[in-house]
Amino acid sequence: MKKFTAAAILLMLLLCVSSVHAKGFYLGGSLGASFVKWEWSDLEVDDFELSGADFAYKIFGGYKVIPFLSFEGGYRNLGQVSDQLEDIVYAAETKGWDIEAMGILPLGVAHVWAKAGYFFWSSDGGILDDPTSESGSDFMWGLGGDLSVLTIAVRLEWEKLEIQDANHISMFTGGVTFGF
Repeated sequence: MKKFTAAAILLMLLLCVSSVHAKGFYLGGSLGASFVKWEWSDLEVDDFELSGADFAYKIFGGYKVIPFLSFEGGYRNLGQVSDQLEDIVYAAETKGWDIEAMGILPLGVAHVWAKAGYFFWSSDGGILDDPTSESGSDFMWGLGGDLSVLTIAVRLEWEKLEIQDANHISMFTGGVTFGF
């Protein structure tokens, strides 16, 4: 019974401490995978699809204005995907900066959120013998959650990047944030 009481008191203290640090600046990083699918149908040969997954990462910072609202921005690299059609190798590497607003549902030491914002991207790729570069800014959104104790949080999230002309680009990452 004493162990149960001590555990309950410790849990209540953690909930109180984590809610004290519910506002402020934070920095973090995440590692995971990107999932990319591009389709071209205007080629002189057959239609072609470039799809695959690769290692992806992001570094970010943010400011939690109130326990229910945060603004976040950072840099991400989606890695490189490549494929071959006959003897021609096609590849694409996408990276860029993002900024988004997050609506947060605090549940004690756990938080779940939805986010929406813009991704300012550049993509290098095309045929490896004749590389091309493209850039733009497009809508992005995502869902995630974290567990936090004091000013450290462990998070998981999935994000969809709505890049024009791409059929599907998303990221699934896990990371850590440190609050100030």
